[in-house]
Amino acid sequence: MTKHRLTLEHCLPKGRLTPYFEALARGKALAERCGSCGRVQFPPGGICGDCNATELAWTELSGAADVIFRTDTPDRAFTLVRFEGARNSAVVAVANPDVLSSRGRLATSPANAQGLTIELVDEGNRHA
Repeated sequence: MTKHRLTLEHCLPKGRLTPYFEALARGKALAERCGSCGRVQFPPGGICGDCNATELAWTELSGAADVIFRTDTPDRAFTLVRFEGARNSAVVAVANPDVLSSRGRLATSPANAQGLTIELVDEGNRHA
């Protein structure tokens, strides 16, 4: 069997998510708060995950997150996290895969990146 590498380049229009992507580029977590039921979701979804309302307003979160699950590949590490203040979870890339931790913080997203990146916090250096 012969292996072939496939490269796909695509450009996603930012549209109504422009504030979200601009905040990511600055390392900020901009979430959506439902005007009907108050649910906060990060990353944003455009529709409330609880009541399906579309009246959503931007709200900034701290960017801190709890790691729910982690998987490491030969090239990268990924985690399923829940950002503080949000009711949903997200899969994010790990910026510092050498650190093993159950806590992290949103990392500044490169200008060309469309996904989320988290920097894990070295829990050995945390003070009680």
